Amino acid sequence: MPYQKHKKPSEKMLKVVALLEENPNMTPTEAGRQAGYAPNTVKNIGKNVMNKPLVKSLLDNYRYELEKHGINPQRLAKKMDELLDASDPIITMTGVLRDKEGNIITKKDRKTQLVAMKLLHDVYQVNIKETEGLKRRLTIEEFEEKEGIIDIIDD
Repeated sequence: MPYQKHKKPSEKMLKVVALLEENPNMTPTEAGRQAGYAPNTVKNIGKNVMNKPLVKSLLDNYRYELEKHGINPQRLAKKMDELLDASDPIITMTGVLRDKEGNIITKKDRKTQLVAMKLLHDVYQVNIKETEGLKRRLTIEEFEEKEGIIDIIDD
């Protein structure tokens, strides 16, 4: 379905559409509540907001733009999986480190993995609670050292 022009939507309508597109598991009722709609409107949000041609058009336009660029849920899930398992090759003074079979040896890219985890938490609105008894946070370098991840550098 090609892009359709429409009247200017309200800020609340745009917020509902954005929440629903960003959070696939969110219900329209929850999106309406978070967008600031009145409780009576939220009760009947399907009739009052979601069935309006303007909102349907916004959702269709958003999906159309994503599809036009080849972005679909499977592609996003695959990319997120790659980011969560990100790794970098170990590079020495003589070049990329390889094992006996010639495969490149890699180390986990903790910075990319942490960014991916934060993004995942933001999208699904998961609250990360502080651990009880937490004295201080580890730096990435300390974490890598604790996990036994050490850069191999030839002298």
